[in-house]
Amino acid sequence: MHDPAVPVVLGLARRVDPQHGPELLAVGDHPHLARDLPLVQRLDSRHVEHLVAGEPEPAASIFPRPLARNVVPQVGSFDADGWSGEECKVRDESKKMLGLPELQVSVTAVRVPVRTAHSEAVFVETQRETGCAELASAFEASPGIVFHCNGIVTPRDVEGTDDVHVARLRMESPRTFALWCVGDQLRKGAATNAVQILELLLEKGYLAA
Repeated sequence: MHDPAVPVVLGLARRVDPQHGPELLAVGDHPHLARDLPLVQRLDSRHVEHLVAGEPEPAASIFPRPLARNVVPQVGSFDADGWSGEECKVRDESKKMLGLPELQVSVTAVRVPVRTAHSEAVFVETQRETGCAELASAFEASPGIVFHCNGIVTPRDVEGTDDVHVARLRMESPRTFALWCVGDQLRKGAATNAVQILELLLEKGYLAA
């Protein structure tokens, strides 16, 4: 089973690769809590109860720090070099699925209290010089990607949708770009991926309808 953050990142990285070839990919990954929706409800209710009563919050028991009104920069256990399990999976699976074993990938994964959707702050370095207009055109022409030329997009905006949403594209230099992307992992990272893989196998003749 792949890490659920990977389809969101690769959905846009593949659109950069054919024309520009990413050489470096840096990702700030913000995983959701959809694997345990009752946990989100408990976090909401417990936070309100203690806030109203003026009582201190309970000690963290599930995550390394309390999650209500907070973000936690640890998803999984740390290895000897200080990388978390989520960060290692996103790094390794990105290289494997893009077929770029030499690609430099740096990830910081942060747990945030949202119901669904992974969010990524992405920094990408391309092999050749390009511009925001050319990259935007590539995103706009790509099935499965919704490019937002203006404004922002949030996890709540994309709940229940199959697309990867890309916004806040900025150029730092003719070869380095920053952007923000969001995708609902219950759809894109699981069910939709399975359907798209099946459709591809049928199209290529590997399976009979």
